Amino acid sequence: MQAQGLTDSNEPGRRLLGTRQRRFMADVDRLLSIAVITDDDVLAENRVTLSQVMTPDAHGPIARVELRRRTSATLAKRDFLAARAAEILRAAGAREVVRMNWAPVLLHIHTTMRRGAVVDADGESLAVERLFVADNSALPNALGGPNPTLTTQALATRTAERIFTRYFGGDPWVARESPMSSVDDSVTAAVTAAGL
Repeated sequence: MQAQGLTDSNEPGRRLLGTRQRRFMADVDRLLSIAVITDDDVLAENRVTLSQVMTPDAHGPIARVELRRRTSATLAKRDFLAARAAEILRAAGAREVVRMNWAPVLLHIHTTMRRGAVVDADGESLAVERLFVADNSALPNALGGPNPTLTTQALATRTAERIFTRYFGGDPWVARESPMSSVDDSVTAAVTAAGL
């Protein structure tokens, strides 16, 4: 078994390229990845600004995410979790473990666009008018569970309603209509029957 996603802590700069990458990808069905995700401490120099490179489109200026620095506490949490993930992969039989540091904008988890600090109570950016954040990044911190899908859907629906009422003069609907479930009825029935 091979594993992809993390490097051993004693070789942080080793890259998965060329022959080594071909060897890893030769049996792609046997690769196992663990995404290590932790919150970033809020820093004033990390922000959303307007792009000076991209030309504004029909909707206005283009937003640009600037992540200039992470605190030592954030880096320590990330390294601690990466080491535990590598241990899990080795215990599962991995012969080699590779760490890949993804760009910070690939995953919006919690607190990167926190309400009150980056967006207002309706999810609109405090710095860029008509830029709304409708995912978990607007939440203050973790939700207490591993899969906040329903919370994410509720937040997105509420934010859509706020955009509709604020900028298009529409009537709010969330309080008077049942939402459409994105989960098939058979899945809901199976979860209910299992008492989950």
